[in-house]
Amino acid sequence: MQNLNGNIAFECEFMQNGLVVRRFNVEAKRDLIGGVYVGGLSYKPCAVGIFEGMSRRYSKAIWRANGQWWAASNLLDVLRLDLYGVKLKPLGSIFAKAVPLAFDCRLLGFDGEKSARAMRRDGRRFEVRAHDQSVSISVHAAMAESRFWMHGAYGAPEFYYS
Repeated sequence: MQNLNGNIAFECEFMQNGLVVRRFNVEAKRDLIGGVYVGGLSYKPCAVGIFEGMSRRYSKAIWRANGQWWAASNLLDVLRLDLYGVKLKPLGSIFAKAVPLAFDCRLLGFDGEKSARAMRRDGRRFEVRAHDQSVSISVHAAMAESRFWMHGAYGAPEFYYS
């Protein structure tokens, strides 16, 4: 998935009656206000990607929702889009979780501090590689994402190696 509008993408789940019906990924698009903030900029899931990920049956409901994404509870990186039928019958909700694709970080080890780049290798792992190619480590995605969200506004996250 190529993402030209920032360093994040969205993993979407369509849920009906508490069950996950469909999963798909969409790219992030800049928005003026609301959404997920990364580096002071607001991002929301791409509307075209949402249409492509869902079946045609829900296209009118998606248009009716008009891109009104809401924050899902107190999670800062999860958005929710509620879909309704013609007579306001609930059809389900789309939950979009922001996931980082790549970010700058630092590697700290026995030979000092190195500037590095962490890139998503697959759904569960990030590869953290020093810019001079001297060190490369594999990190679990949950740990890398938590450090990304914690340090995103304050500086580069740190990873340790031995």
